[in-house]
Amino acid sequence: MEKRSAAAKLEKESLFRAYNFTEEDFAKTGLEWPLLQRVCDRHLAMEAELRTTADYISQRLQSVPAVHSLKIRIKHPEHLIAKLIRKKLEHEDLSFDDVSYANRITDLIGIRALHLFKHEWLPIHEFVTSAWELHEEPIAYVREGDPEAVIEDLIKAKFNVQRHPFGYRSIHYVIKSSPGKTIHLAELQVRTLFEEGWSEIDHRVRYPRQSDDPYLAQFLTIFNRLAGSADEMVRS
Repeated sequence: MEKRSAAAKLEKESLFRAYNFTEEDFAKTGLEWPLLQRVCDRHLAMEAELRTTADYISQRLQSVPAVHSLKIRIKHPEHLIAKLIRKKLEHEDLSFDDVSYANRITDLIGIRALHLFKHEWLPIHEFVTSAWELHEEPIAYVREGDPEAVIEDLIKAKFNVQRHPFGYRSIHYVIKSSPGKTIHLAELQVRTLFEEGWSEIDHRVRYPRQSDDPYLAQFLTIFNRLAGSADEMVRS
């Protein structure tokens, strides 16, 4: 596991290069770099506590027979700072300080629960909603052409069902967890192994390029259909 210094210094120029920000972009946010450094410092100081919370959630999810495997990650400090800058660019009225940022960014803890069969989202959903309080309405991302019966079941379970333009399929929760005194937010993603495979490749290929290449889009669409067909075959 990567060790990071609690006194790590944010390098402004390298972060801007990595995330395609300009000085003009940053000026539009009205943010001050010392504030972002304090956010970074606090996030690093909280990392062990965040990981303890993530481990606690993971251990509880392991008791659900439908859960095949789990992945945990704590948000990298640079990713956190880049997300805060991006959010401020999108919502100029957004305000935060070096404490309240933790309520603005709901995926400081990220957990993925993977299952084999498409229908197994339901027992996982029942466990999650009985074990934790939800911070916000859960979202179910579906693709165009998914069976109406599946979508209807998700609506009945009180998901905000959204058709994703790139065919991404996953269930997202933001849950509250407090193994200690502090309540932490965690983003929990629930999806099949085939959905996970497509998502990982799409993220690796499309995301860094931010590409609108039609050939790349066609390749990823075909792969998405194959992953969806595999889920349908497993279900039948």
